[in-house]
Order: sequence, then structure tokens, then C-alpha cells
Amino acid sequence: MTVLDSDNKHAAHTRQKLQDFKDLAASLEDWTFSYEQDGVKLYTKEVPGAPLPIVRGDTVLKTDASPLDVITAAVLPGCRKMWDEQYDSSDIKTFYTRYESLFWVKLKAPWPVSPRDMVATTIRDVNDDVVYASMTSVEDDSVEGDPSCVRATLHVSGWKLARVEGSIAITYITQVDLGGYIPNWLIRQIQTQVPLCAGKVANYITDHGFPPNLRVCEGATFAGEELTHEEDKKVNYTVEVTSATPELRLEIDLSPVMFATHINAKIHTVNGEAQVDVQQEKRRVVVTAKQAVDKVTLTLTNTSS
Repeated sequence: MTVLDSDNKHAAHTRQKLQDFKDLAASLEDWTFSYEQDGVKLYTKEVPGAPLPIVRGDTVLKTDASPLDVITAAVLPGCRKMWDEQYDSSDIKTFYTRYESLFWVKLKAPWPVSPRDMVATTIRDVNDDVVYASMTSVEDDSVEGDPSCVRATLHVSGWKLARVEGSIAITYITQVDLGGYIPNWLIRQIQTQVPLCAGKVANYITDHGFPPNLRVCEGATFAGEELTHEEDKKVNYTVEVTSATPELRLEIDLSPVMFATHINAKIHTVNGEAQVDVQQEKRRVVVTAKQAVDKVTLTLTNTSS
């Protein structure tokens, strides 16, 4: 698998920005090293005429998790709430494919600066040893903004997760125009804090494990997934698919850290039946069907009830 095909109206722009991100992440040529903090190496690249440089953070996470496991922690909103203090809320408006969507996101800002929001697309390029995920702003009249926010523009942003000798090399790059008035002290803070997201994702994986990874989704249309963290390290994960065929097969890999002792699975269907197989030793949950099903919703928790 690389990039899934789609003919949505933002497809060409989204794929061009994915390539732009890959080019930026390919090497450290033309990047200026700033310093290292909390195990993350920070770099900048000046852009003529832009108010802020492109910023980059590189770190290495020692883990048995795959690149796809780690990227899920970077992009899933329920995880981001845990590691990104600037994240406020988001809403996925449309799934174009399993790994491509249109979304709205709101970011916090310190008083007296107004919060920012963005309308953007995201896409993933998935391979066994390296995964890319990029985000870029788009114009889309179907998505309403928040009147309390100033609209920001995400020129290019993304994650590169690459397998290296028992570890995952994490690269996070972003170029954003925050729009409106931004005091100099906040600009300096953004330049130093944003690249550290690479280390925050690494810390999330170390502390919580990776979130459920829907690595196989066949014979159905992916309709969304959600993860929430609750008290006492309880985690709830829900995935939904529609228009399932008798060839339905979902395979979800689970972290031995996040799901250390219990895998509680509940399945709900509309107009049909599906079966769920919890493979405790493999830390895997498999959903299949022998007939067409209008909708399948699977909920996983890491508690006994």
C-alpha cells in the first residue's frame, strides 16, 4: 500500500503537499540546526516573505511498535488531546478514503491572542518501514468556521515515521501562517514548542502504548474511529464501517501496554450480523461477516467490563 486513489476535489492539492512534505523530510540539507531539547533536535528553514520559518523536530523512539502504530498516536484526536496542550477540538467532515479526509481543527492561544482554526485535508502514505502523514489547508465552503477564531493557513505539515534498528525515527515538520496579530514573544514560543511535538508523541507511546491500529479494513467503507482516555488509564476505542460485504475483514492490532490485561470487545450491527474474534495472545481483534451488513460498530475497552 502507498497512497489510496481518490477523485475528491482536493485530491491534487493534497497529494502535491504530501510530495512537498516528503521532499522536506528527505534530508537535513538546507536545514539550520537550532538546538536539542528533551531528546528532540530542532531545525528551521527560512522561507522568503513568510512571517515564520518552517520548523522541524527529529527524535528516535525505542519501541517494538510499527510506523503505522506510531502515526496513529500522532493523528488520532483522542491521543492528541493527551500530548498537545495547544489542541482544543476537531471534527472530521468527510472520509475520502481510509487514510484521507477533510477536517476542521481549533487550536488554543494564550490571552489576549484569539484562538486559531483551520480547514484542512490529511493523507497518509503507508508502507511497512516508513509512513508519511501530511496536512494542508484547503478552501471548502461546506465547512463552517468558529466566529471566535482567526483562520490560520497550514501551508504544509506532517509526520514521517521510519523504522531504524529496533526504533522508530520520528520527524515532525510544519509551516503555518497564523493570520492576524501575533506578538513576538508568541512567535518565538511557537518556533521552539511546535517541533517538540515529535518528542511528545514519543512520550505518549512510552507512557500509554500505541492506540488500536486498524491495519486491515476490507469489504466495507471506513466511516470513522474514536479513542478516549478516562480515569485509571481506561481507554475506549470505537470504529465504524458501513456497506459491509460478506468479504468483510477488520484486523485491529493492540498495544501490550495500553491493553495489558484485558481486551473487552462489543459489536453492534444494523441489518445483518458480524462476528468478532479476540486473539488475546496476539493482541489482535478480527471482525468478519458471512452476509452483507449495513453498519458495523466495534467498541474496545481495556477493562474487564
